[in-house]
Amino acid sequence: MNWVMNSRNLLILLLIILFTVLQCTALNYIRILGAKPDLLLILIVFSSFNLNPLYGLGVGALCGLFSEATSGIPSGLAVLAYSAGGLILGYIGRWVYNPTLFGEMCLTFVSALGVYLFFFFLLQTINMTLPFLNAFVSIILPASFYTACVAPALFRFLRIILPVR
Repeated sequence: MNWVMNSRNLLILLLIILFTVLQCTALNYIRILGAKPDLLLILIVFSSFNLNPLYGLGVGALCGLFSEATSGIPSGLAVLAYSAGGLILGYIGRWVYNPTLFGEMCLTFVSALGVYLFFFFLLQTINMTLPFLNAFVSIILPASFYTACVAPALFRFLRIILPVR
């Protein structure tokens, strides 16, 4: 049991590093409407729904740290948004998670929308955002939709390589 936990933790850390590298490099070439899928957010959603709320919190915090380190986001905001999202999704995931293609897309879309809106309002507190309507239409909505479209394929991949409950 302990070996499974340690190997899962190491694998999640390696996935966070891999997804961060892909997020900063290869995904820049497949942008649609200026948006690219958020692989780190998909990992947070997957671990929150399939593991437990504490994994969602921990994975969210690590993904936030890696996201901040590679994007120049003010310190702590992505950590707070991603970890809060992971924790909340972990608690509600038991009741709403539907492992069908459409269910995964819908839940990922709503999750991404929630995390991005929370992050937007965190940025508002330090006066670093566009007007809400511009940000929502040009950044939040396309990124949420694109992330939701990619999520089911990535969920299948993650189910194969990560031992879940």
